[in-house]
Amino acid sequence: MTMLSSRKKQVHAEEQDILNSDYKGRTLAQETWGRLKRNKGAMAGLIILAVLIGISISTIIIDLVTHYSLYQKYVTMQNLKLKLAPPGQGHVLGCDEYGRDILMRMIWGTRYSLFMGLGSMVFSLIIGAIIGAVSGYLGGWVDNLLMRLMDILLSIPAILLAVALVAAFGTSILNLILAIGIPQVPGFARVLRASIMTVKDKDFVESAKASGASEIRIVVRYILPNCVSAVIVRFALSVAQSILDIAGLSFIGLGVQPPTPEWGAMLSAARNYIRDAWHITVIPGLGIVLSVLALNLFADGIRDALDPNMKR
Repeated sequence: MTMLSSRKKQVHAEEQDILNSDYKGRTLAQETWGRLKRNKGAMAGLIILAVLIGISISTIIIDLVTHYSLYQKYVTMQNLKLKLAPPGQGHVLGCDEYGRDILMRMIWGTRYSLFMGLGSMVFSLIIGAIIGAVSGYLGGWVDNLLMRLMDILLSIPAILLAVALVAAFGTSILNLILAIGIPQVPGFARVLRASIMTVKDKDFVESAKASGASEIRIVVRYILPNCVSAVIVRFALSVAQSILDIAGLSFIGLGVQPPTPEWGAMLSAARNYIRDAWHITVIPGLGIVLSVLALNLFADGIRDALDPNMKR
């Protein structure tokens, strides 16, 4: 028994030496990136996202340089002679019901689906972070008031609230971002509030208060950095959901309006031709599936990399 016990202690000591040698002198960001790189699914999702973001930025630059001449020639210009042309030479992914090249519309549509999803969640994150930080740190009647307001928002189905907002204020891109973002504010507020309530009574926060630091500095400098991991995971997952919501609104005619090449709008316009030309519905659908899958894989990897229990 003594030999077995000493052997276990030796193995444990070796494991600790390995861990210390791997992470000694490294920052939290470096440790997180090191664990993230070992997750093949997360890296695959990150690569896909990087490609999609690169495509989106490239189309914006091309439009600015060419003054939208390429956009009008290859994305919006109609050619009824090529109506519902199947994938083939000259048009890799075929043409839609107006003879427009689907590949070019998919490329230009990337920026609408991706950036609108990101924009709506950035809005939700900013507003939700402010509400959650104030509610979690101050507590008392302020916490009760803000959380009851969040409960009211949570009681309304997110997609129904988005439909109501778009129907009331119009179908512009800004209105769509706000309509998708507002229902997500309570989620960010509650996640951050819960994290702050577990951190604000720690010793380092009490030390900051004793040193005379202002409450804003305490929240920004000491509390929020220790709550960022849960918010990052929530953000990545919410972007995937927002892309689906934007596509859903476009599908029912309340999203991006034609001839803008947004993936959900392309699906909506193509549904009447699904029996005659499969490619004009399958290809935009695959674009939505691929982007949402990449975001979910990356979010899962971030969650595992930031989880203290996964460090071993």
